[in-house]
Amino acid sequence: MLLLGVLGTVFGLLLSRSREVADLASSIFGSFVAVTGDAHQAKVAQDIFRQQVRYERSIQIREDMRDVNKLMMESVQTHVIMGSIILGVCWNMCIEGFPPEESERTVVGLWLIFTCWAVTFTLIALWLALRFQMKMSSSARDRLLRRHRLMVPDDLVVGRMGGHNVVNHVANFHSWMLSTINRATATEPKEEEEIIRSKRRHHNLRVQVEPLDLTKPLDVEPLRKGMHAWLHSEEENSWSHHTLLDIPFFLTGETLIRSPWNFNGDRIMALRVYGASTLYVAAQCPPLGTAKKEQKSSHGLRKALWLAGQVPDWPADELPQAFHGFHEDWGGESGYGEFRRVEGFSMYVDRNDIEMPLYKLVLADPKHSDFVDVVIRWNFKAGCEALVVVARKGQVHCKEEDWPLAEFNAEVKEVLNLRRYSGLFLR
Repeated sequence: MLLLGVLGTVFGLLLSRSREVADLASSIFGSFVAVTGDAHQAKVAQDIFRQQVRYERSIQIREDMRDVNKLMMESVQTHVIMGSIILGVCWNMCIEGFPPEESERTVVGLWLIFTCWAVTFTLIALWLALRFQMKMSSSARDRLLRRHRLMVPDDLVVGRMGGHNVVNHVANFHSWMLSTINRATATEPKEEEEIIRSKRRHHNLRVQVEPLDLTKPLDVEPLRKGMHAWLHSEEENSWSHHTLLDIPFFLTGETLIRSPWNFNGDRIMALRVYGASTLYVAAQCPPLGTAKKEQKSSHGLRKALWLAGQVPDWPADELPQAFHGFHEDWGGESGYGEFRRVEGFSMYVDRNDIEMPLYKLVLADPKHSDFVDVVIRWNFKAGCEALVVVARKGQVHCKEEDWPLAEFNAEVKEVLNLRRYSGLFLR
């Protein structure tokens, strides 16, 4: 009876103060709308500016490639012109400069030696110069027309620019409440109800990888948007139904190493990677599916109200470590290779709109052989979800935006010997 009396008193007080409560709620909602609107406009302006910076940077990189190609072509053009002139003189000597019949054998022999010597060296110089031109043109054409196009956002990225406005806040909050009620009243779906995809074999990988333990084969495939990037938890030769919505542009076509969706505990991954490469990893840590109920609820509420902000880093004590096969410049205080955050890039998964941070580790140079043995320990305490492991061709020590020009300069450096020897033979 006492409890009913207290409840009746509180209810009567609320009724008497209903107008004041309504005014207070209206004021709070108006302030929330104003603050959210300003924050949304600032976020839209920031995202637009970021996309403009990336677009301008991509134009600058393409212009730098064109400038390098133009300067290199101009430098070797002199060799081609001079070599053509000298070759014409040599052929003229061969046709019209034969010594008279009464000349001594010594003179005729020297004439043959010098003429053949001049023709041979001139032809080699021209061949090297033309080879240099072909390699430079092929490298620049491949990058400008296929690999490094202008960085413009697609429809998925444009839809996420600015985050959510106040309408999305209310809609997401409503959806979160409905999904919470549905999860509380519905049973968990069975694992067997996942969509199964047949596994296909791909041999055209940019980076070849294989397991050190041959009894545990790897499922590898070129990375692309919309693919099923995880193994089924129980079925062999099958994939989970989850897909990658969006990936960084520089990882498209690189080698994906599939892992299970739920990745638990401390594990060791031992790989043999062929060629100079960089290892990228992304995951949801801590996992949402295996977290406690209150953690899942708080995460869902923060995502519904868009209070999570930027993509958080992994806990420092849960970052993976490389015991073997890492580049010396990427060693940490512990003496092992440490993964570092790739700023400004992330991956999106179709489950609960998960956005995962991206980390990378540059692997060691394959000095004495064409491969590097890599041993990595995962330190996820509670495990993780949606683990993505990608091997990218090249040792990317610099920022991702600067890598196209650095890679182009490295390739130009390799073919500069053709130009140098062309000038040497010509001289």
